[in-house]
Amino acid sequence: MGETIEVRVDFDQAVTVVGTPLLALNIGDDLRQARYASGTGTTSPRFRYPVLPGDVDTDGISVGVTALTLNGGRIHLSGGLGNASLVLGHTITDSAAHRVDGSQGSAGVQNLTLNTPGGGDTYERAENIEVTLTFTKAVVVHGLPQVALQIGTATRQAVFAPESSTATELLFRYTVAQTDLDTDGIGIGPRALTLSGASILEAGSSANAVLGLGNRAFSRSADHKVSGGVFNAAKPIAVDLTSNPVDQTIHTTRSGFEVRFYRLGEVVEVTITYDRPVVVTGTPTLSLYRIAAIRLGRDHLVASYVSEASTPTKLVFRYVVEADVRQNDFEMTTGEPSGVADARDPTVAAGTVPFTLVQTAYVNDDDHGIRGEWQADPRVKAVSLNAPVAGDTYERGETIEVTVVFDRVVDVTGTPQLALRIGSATRQANYSGGTGTAELKFRYPVVQADSDANGVSIAANALTLNSGTIKLIGVATDAQLGLGTHAVTNDADHKVDGTRVTTPRISGVWLFRPRSGQTFGLNERMVVNVRFNRPITVTGRPSLDLAIGERTVQMNPIVIRSNRIRFAHRVRVNDFDDDGVSLFEGALKLNSGAINDARSATTPANLAIGRYAFTN
Repeated sequence: MGETIEVRVDFDQAVTVVGTPLLALNIGDDLRQARYASGTGTTSPRFRYPVLPGDVDTDGISVGVTALTLNGGRIHLSGGLGNASLVLGHTITDSAAHRVDGSQGSAGVQNLTLNTPGGGDTYERAENIEVTLTFTKAVVVHGLPQVALQIGTATRQAVFAPESSTATELLFRYTVAQTDLDTDGIGIGPRALTLSGASILEAGSSANAVLGLGNRAFSRSADHKVSGGVFNAAKPIAVDLTSNPVDQTIHTTRSGFEVRFYRLGEVVEVTITYDRPVVVTGTPTLSLYRIAAIRLGRDHLVASYVSEASTPTKLVFRYVVEADVRQNDFEMTTGEPSGVADARDPTVAAGTVPFTLVQTAYVNDDDHGIRGEWQADPRVKAVSLNAPVAGDTYERGETIEVTVVFDRVVDVTGTPQLALRIGSATRQANYSGGTGTAELKFRYPVVQADSDANGVSIAANALTLNSGTIKLIGVATDAQLGLGTHAVTNDADHKVDGTRVTTPRISGVWLFRPRSGQTFGLNERMVVNVRFNRPITVTGRPSLDLAIGERTVQMNPIVIRSNRIRFAHRVRVNDFDDDGVSLFEGALKLNSGAINDARSATTPANLAIGRYAFTN
C-alpha cells in the first residue's frame, strides 16, 4: 500500500496525449483506473495507479485488450495524421511478478460512506452531511482535518468530528447553508482529505496515514443532492405499539375479537418514528384508550415521554395500566405529541401524528387491549450489570450496579438486597432506586479485599427483601423474587480487583466547530471539551491554555459533569489565527485547585494531554 503501479503502453509511432486517458487494471475482483502521467510526444506514454487499502491480488495484475479509454481526452499520432488505435495488441494476464497487497504499509482509507439525507435524496438547510472514512488500521488524529465536498460549483469543507469517531472510522461533518445547491449530487475527489494543519498517524507509530482516496472517491450521485433553500420540518412516518402483554393468552370477546390483554402494572409502549432527527422542547404526551378513560371520568389515559428509551428519530411513550381500566382494542388520538421540534432548527415545531397513521396503528395492533382489574405476580425478566470503567474489571471504589427488570411495574419499600458472589465472598448490593418502574437498581462499592478473576456471579435466589417489600404497583400482590434463568454465572466481562486503583487520565479532547464551520467570529464562544476515562471531582477553578496565533488565552470551565470538563473562551478583537488554534501538552492547569479521582479525594488525576494535543 502506498506504492505506485506504473504501466507503459508502447505504440509503433510517437503519439500526442491530450487530457487524462485511463488504463483499466484488474486487481483481484476489482477494476482500478490508472491515470495518464507522462509520455506525450513519445511512443511510450505511462499510466500510474497508487495502491490503496483493500487492493489485493494474489495472482497478479491483469490488463485487458480494451483497457485503454480516452476519459474525454485524445491520443493521436504526432504530426496530426489521425487518432491512435486504443486496442491493445499485447495484454497482461495474471502476472505473478506483479501481485498486490494493499494491507501492507501505513494505514489508509479503505471505504467512504455518506449519511442518507433525511428527506430521501436531498440534504436541506441546516441538515448535516456526514462523511465516514474507514481506515485499514487504527489511527490517531491530532487537530481537525477536513474533507472537501463539491456542492454545485462551490467547495465546502466537512470538518473532523472527534466525538463521533472511532479509532478506525473518522467522521467529518458539514452543515448545509441556505446558499448551497447541487441538483446532480455531491462529489468527493480522490484528494479531498486534507490535514489543514492537523495530523493522522497510524496508532502506536509515527507513520503518517495515506490520505489519498483513489477509487474510494465519491462520484456525483442523485441520491445525495443538496438544496439549502428548502426546509421541511420533521414529521411522523410510523406509529407502533412496541410492547406486548406479558401473558400472550388470546381471549375471545363477546363481539368475536381475539385479544391479548395488558394487566395491572404492565407497560403499554408506543413508539413514534420521524423522518429526520427531532429534539424534545417541552413535555410531550400521547392520549390513549379514550373509551376506557371516559369510564373513569377522564378524557384520555396519558402515555408519558421516556427520554432514556428514545433516539433522535424515535420517541418512546409509556402508559402503566391502572386498576379498573378496560378496553378491548388499541386507540390513540391524532394531533399529538406537542413539544417536539426539528433538530436542525429547534424553533420549528415537528409535525404531529396524522389520522392516517393512527388508523394504520389501530389496524396493526387491534388485538392489544387492557384489563386493569386482572392481576399477576411480577416476575424478573432480565438482569444486567454496568460495564467496568477500565475494560472488564471493577477497581477499588468503583460501583457495581445491577439492574433487575420485572415484567410489570412495582412499588418498593425499605432496602431490598441482591447478593453478589465475588470470589469466595458474598457481598450485598443495596437497592438504590426504581420504585414506580419495572427496573430496580442495586449498588455495591468495591473494597480492597474484593477479588474475582472469573467474574461476578449472581445466584437465582440472590434477591431478598431485607425487611422491605417489592409489590405490584398499587396493590398488595408480592413480586416473585427468583431470578430463574436470568441468574449470572462467572461473567468474565465483570471481574473484580479491589487492590487496583487506576489514576484517571484524559481520554479525549475536542474543539467544537465554529458556527460558520471554518472561522470563529467576534464574540463567538470557543468551547473545548476535556474527557477523563472515569469520574472525577474538581475543586478550585482549573483552566485550559489555548494558543491563538502569537498569544495564549486562558479558557475557563463552564460545565463540570462526572468525567468531563467543558472550557470556554469568547473571541475578542485582538484574537487572530489564520492557521488554526493549537492546544499543547501542559495546557490543563490546576491554578492551586485539584482534579482528583472521584473514588478518592486524595488521588490526583493524570493531566497529560498526550495524543489529544493538536496544532493549527
